[in-house]
Amino acid sequence: MTGAQAEPTDDGAQLVLKDSGRKLAYNRLSVADAREKKLATRLEVQAPDRLTVVVEHADATEIRCGLIRRLVMRIGAA
Repeated sequence: MTGAQAEPTDDGAQLVLKDSGRKLAYNRLSVADAREKKLATRLEVQAPDRLTVVVEHADATEIRCGLIRRLVMRIGAA
């Protein structure tokens, strides 16, 4: 991730834009399995330039990797 720094929050993560200092909060992340069952999901800050999407998928019907990749790309592009 470039142009921003990730910081943990009580309910997710936020990105602080380097140029403006503007803060973008990510705390309403939602992921569902193939049958639209919502799965517990959270963002974890691994480093100031690295976020991880954690999905509790033990009870999931089916998770498609493409969904997770698109989600990560959207977060990285924000």
